[in-house]
Amino acid sequence: MKKVVYSLLLFGAAIVLGSCMKSARTGESPRLDKSPPMDADPEMTALRLDLYTRLGLPKADPKSKEMHPPPGKMIDIGGYSLHLYCTGQAKPGRPTVVFEAGGFSIGLVWLVVQGGLDPTVRVCTYDRAGLGWSERSPLPRDMDHIVGELHTLLDKARVSRPLLLVGHSYGGPMVRTFERMYPSEVSGLVLVDPADKEPGETDQGFDQKMYDEYAKEIPGIKATMREEIVKVEQNQDLTDQKRRDEYANLLASSLWTLQSLKAMVTEGSFFHRTMDEIRANPSQTIKDKPLTVISAEKGELNLRRFHPAIVATSTKGKHIVAAGSDHMVQQDRPDVVIEAVKEMLVELE
Repeated sequence: MKKVVYSLLLFGAAIVLGSCMKSARTGESPRLDKSPPMDADPEMTALRLDLYTRLGLPKADPKSKEMHPPPGKMIDIGGYSLHLYCTGQAKPGRPTVVFEAGGFSIGLVWLVVQGGLDPTVRVCTYDRAGLGWSERSPLPRDMDHIVGELHTLLDKARVSRPLLLVGHSYGGPMVRTFERMYPSEVSGLVLVDPADKEPGETDQGFDQKMYDEYAKEIPGIKATMREEIVKVEQNQDLTDQKRRDEYANLLASSLWTLQSLKAMVTEGSFFHRTMDEIRANPSQTIKDKPLTVISAEKGELNLRRFHPAIVATSTKGKHIVAAGSDHMVQQDRPDVVIEAVKEMLVELE
């Protein structure tokens, strides 16, 4: 099952890194299947509620009409709402840790890392617009708008500053952009196998046929999720950290919809431009802040080759290779991510 979930997440990352919609150049959205929502499944709802309990998420109301009640709060940021899930209590003077997921991922991918931090640390994860529980945004999916939405979300939810930002894959450029746009609010960055590209690499175009074919696979993915969630019923032990993380990814995967696919490919369409902007307009303030880059030891994406240059942007840069890890470091080696965040919190105190 882990391979199934990972391969789908890797598909999202691959589009982010190497494919972009041709329609994005004109501001158009990809064509979407108008079939009914695929989440309206009472049996799946009941199974998800059981997963909630086993994963230690807030108790969901079984009478709720929602197919999968959000574990956190829905925050209105101006006519549409984003899902924010915060745990722990803020300690005076200690930064709030905010996690940014990678392409085609939602906040639940950080569940084990979030739970592995001390309860005296305020930790927040969220779902970008159109993904997970968050509603679709009317704004373009370029980096500045996405980062602006996160900033508004944190303001509306009264999340205390300063921030320690943690970004995985495509979330790496996002938190780097956040630091550039709001430097006074960010104390440090932890980048988990952050995405990058070769200089001069350009948009190769997004194949609409590829989108249509993948969209057709979603019903089958849903069926697979149902089968795997049923197996959870036969396993009472979720104390093992890695197993909890696999089930968290399972729950996250069961939420995928055509809306999620649209949001992901639309975000991905701006990737090359975003990386060009980061190179052309580098942060002038990151050089004096703690910056930790965690690289996967293996994996098809081979992003590790880009990371020394990112580390060098800060005089307080640190490079860690997560032994045995593939691209989903927070799943393969959550302990490495947890320790990196803890070390930076101590450094910032």
